[in-house]
Amino acid sequence: AVPSAEPSNLACEVAVKVTCETDDGISCNDIPTPNSTCAFGVPLDGLQFTYIPGNTCEKSRNQQYEVDPSCEDIAPVGDTPVVLECSGTNGDDMVVLVTDIGSGESLFTVQPPTPGTSLPPSINCTILSNATSPPQELQWNVIDTSGDVELDLKEAYGALQLESCGVLGVEDKVCIEQLVLETLLRNVGADTMNVTLVESRINYDPPSDQLDQVVPNPLEPGDNATVVEVVYFDFCETGSFSYVIRAEANPPDGEMCEDEDGYNITIAPACSVDLTNLTCSDLSAPADDPRNCSEIPPIEIPQCECTECARELIFRYTQAPCPLMPSGYGCEQQGDLAPTGTLTVNSSSTSSGGSETFFTTDVSLGADIVIVDTREVDECVPEDLDITIATATGIQVITNLDTNCGTGNGIDLTTEFGSLQFTGYTCDRNGENSTNCFSDVLLETCAENDGTIDLFIDLFELDVIGDTTDLLNGTAPLTLEPGQVVCGEQTEEV
Repeated sequence: AVPSAEPSNLACEVAVKVTCETDDGISCNDIPTPNSTCAFGVPLDGLQFTYIPGNTCEKSRNQQYEVDPSCEDIAPVGDTPVVLECSGTNGDDMVVLVTDIGSGESLFTVQPPTPGTSLPPSINCTILSNATSPPQELQWNVIDTSGDVELDLKEAYGALQLESCGVLGVEDKVCIEQLVLETLLRNVGADTMNVTLVESRINYDPPSDQLDQVVPNPLEPGDNATVVEVVYFDFCETGSFSYVIRAEANPPDGEMCEDEDGYNITIAPACSVDLTNLTCSDLSAPADDPRNCSEIPPIEIPQCECTECARELIFRYTQAPCPLMPSGYGCEQQGDLAPTGTLTVNSSSTSSGGSETFFTTDVSLGADIVIVDTREVDECVPEDLDITIATATGIQVITNLDTNCGTGNGIDLTTEFGSLQFTGYTCDRNGENSTNCFSDVLLETCAENDGTIDLFIDLFELDVIGDTTDLLNGTAPLTLEPGQVVCGEQTEEV
């Protein structure tokens, strides 16, 4: 059988149009993401909370942690229907209104007992299970509502999460808004139409039948019917909302026609972290002339070359054995070298022709050894070196190592002499005119909360070629208020 043709919207004579507003008449696409701060220096006149099952006092996320005691668990705060009771420090009971916002959630609105007044400086709210008779106390929280202590949207006070706040005479800051979706069905044709189907869908939820709201039905030419749905949407969290409604109708004769319309809301991130401030600075640069890592000059002469002589020689201990055929120097070894030991440097360039020790130091694997003439400060390091590395498991003796730094034909940088690699030198006194293959750099980065709600930083790490550093130094989780910055740094060798 040949499939029947799909109905064409071009022939449809029933029009569907959706509008979305708050209960205050504000278009849904004009609802701003609220600033998170609720402390204005004056008492608040109302708060709204949602219940977070399983959120014990230990899981509180707020800036009032210094209030002691501020929260106490009495029984497990499980996934159960709850009621909320609040009282002020003056002993007055607060008014608590409950609104069902779907998916089993409720919105608890706490107000003072006298309309047009403010909440007391602090309130004590008790969560009770509604699954028992009488209701069982689960948890209580003391919350400062004076306006003088930090209070922000989306903070958690035990199992209570703050969703809105208000001050007399100031527009309320609201996260969870009530949205009124109103759909107008209109017969725009010249014949009576019997509406047979009206279905709406919110996000990926199953379709919902709205046909019983179509009054009158059938629709005479020019007649309207209105379908209204009320939903709740969180404007403080990143997300999107999609609403689609579809209608089908039949005339007394002719084919069925249909139309649909929809409404979409996208919320930009209400909280985000800015990690753009990564800097790298050269620690070897003079304090009065700092430079970043991109300005570190390359080594133009890859060998030891000084006008007079070298006053410092820099080697790195590699623990390597003597090569089979040393080139230009001697090397003998007994046993295997250990990662740590003692280095002794002798000079055979003495007037008496004997070997004389002028430098001794401890060595460790990967560490630099800065050889100087300890007999006289800032004097030339002899160019004919005999070096002994003594460790717990072996000894290596390097002989007749001629650096030739003052001749214009010195040893090449990065050359290996047994367990020592030549990495740098200094020509002038006071450490000036120094060359080093390796340089220490300082990596600094900052995380800034540039969103509208507090951030709780659980992970802040710096990874350099697989070497990860915890920039929080074990203090996670770290709370960042909007606009607040946390910085970390790490020194690395390059």
